[in-house]
Amino acid sequence: MVFEISSYMLDSTPNVWCDYSILTNLYKVHTNWHKTHKNYQNAKFKLLNANKLASLNVELKSLVDEKPNFVWFGPGTDYYFDEKFVYGKKYKIPLEKIDGYNKLIKKLEENNIRHLIRYSGTENILRVMAEGTEIKNTTFVAKQLALKLSQNL
Repeated sequence: MVFEISSYMLDSTPNVWCDYSILTNLYKVHTNWHKTHKNYQNAKFKLLNANKLASLNVELKSLVDEKPNFVWFGPGTDYYFDEKFVYGKKYKIPLEKIDGYNKLIKKLEENNIRHLIRYSGTENILRVMAEGTEIKNTTFVAKQLALKLSQNL
């Protein structure tokens, strides 16, 4: 289950236990409720008790004691946030560097299977299209390729 929890709810909750958490920001707001910015910050930091992983905006790094289960996102890190999602590594892995990729492409070509592969590393979107005269073989090889790519990207 995924919950979006406000600082108000966090403030009135003695303990927050979850497997994963994401702390995107701290603003100088809500002092009408929390009375001070430090109280607001303490309420939000309850999210850092995640059992497995806590993902935090790198801009908050100076405010917390780092723990082994913290993953930072934002400028200067391998991860970034775009108002909705925390994305994986910002750089694109060249498809040719994936073990077995060239072998699968060769298999497509040997079986006269036309193919089109579109890969957006920043959005983690992968599109694989294959067209061949023998549907069973075309489907099998295309699924192998899609599986190989999805496991490595």
